[in-house]
Amino acid sequence: MTTREIRVRRREGLHARPAASLVRIAAEHGSPVWIARVGDPPGADADARSISEVLALGIRRGERVRVWAEGSDAEAVLTAIARTLDASEPNGDEAES
Repeated sequence: MTTREIRVRRREGLHARPAASLVRIAAEHGSPVWIARVGDPPGADADARSISEVLALGIRRGERVRVWAEGSDAEAVLTAIARTLDASEPNGDEAES
């Protein structure tokens, strides 16, 4: 299992478009992928391939999330998700730290 902690820097947090991007990335890879807010109790994680589960987490800008995956492409999927959550804003402005 491969794990990463990522600070969500997108202005809108993990809502709507960024959540949809995360779900699309997770679904395109063969590895099972999960996400949880750092510090939440065990069992408070979401299947990153489910938009309803990801949105239910209510992740806001500045919060840290733990993302983990299993399988041969785990590192690749986590790299793509990290890029999405820690990306510049769609209009080209840098996300605030």
